Amino acid sequence: MLVQAPRPCAACAGIDFWHIAEVVERDMGPTPMGVWLDDLGRPGASFELLVCAGCGLTEWWVSDAEALKAHRFPPERWLSAARPCSRCSSTSALHLPMLDQVTGMAPIPMAALVDGGRPAASLWTVVCPSCGYAIWRVEDHVAATSRRGPAGSSCRVCHSSDVVLARSLDATVPIRPVERLVEPQAQYVLRFVAMHETTWALYFWGWFMLRICRPCRRVDWLAQGLDQLRPQPRDGIFKIRVGDAAAPTRGPYRP
Repeated sequence: MLVQAPRPCAACAGIDFWHIAEVVERDMGPTPMGVWLDDLGRPGASFELLVCAGCGLTEWWVSDAEALKAHRFPPERWLSAARPCSRCSSTSALHLPMLDQVTGMAPIPMAALVDGGRPAASLWTVVCPSCGYAIWRVEDHVAATSRRGPAGSSCRVCHSSDVVLARSLDATVPIRPVERLVEPQAQYVLRFVAMHETTWALYFWGWFMLRICRPCRRVDWLAQGLDQLRPQPRDGIFKIRVGDAAAPTRGPYRP
């Protein structure tokens, strides 16, 4: 993991963050979102998040960068001319297709946009194997008819105002009678930001808006609806602040 002091938010200069220790998604039950999936469809590693408590801009990190180094990725997954990592300056990078796990079905591409119940544009990550920092992209054409960003919104990378906003949706299998599970069909539900599990129930907080730049295809994740979120250490939900020497004790930024 990268050892450095937390940075203020790149969008609003905020200094308070939510640290989500493991990103979880829906399937037949909560399951870690895989950075990649093995031959049996199991997550090979998982993500953790730093979410700006002010504007919701979200940083993605691979929880175990050592797993990235140990895994034998196909040669075509390595970028031959990667830009230096903005966090550690490494020039090595992996280009990984993101997949949704759906019980009873083969993994399907993680959707940036959904049209008619199918992914209309799929999500990829560019991951630094040295520190685990991940950025997101779309590798498909994004139609001009998609929902455009509000006036004043622009890409943080190329500064284009030609951006699209979309809620992030998670492909999952709806609960159905057993006899109807012979040919399960994926359905899309809002992807939550954080989850709290009790003996009897699951509680979900927030959702994500995706800001997709059509010219450069960069994707920003913007967490919304976290007003009621509170620290839940047992569930890996922590509140941290830039400059606080006592925190965090885990995650990509360590004292």
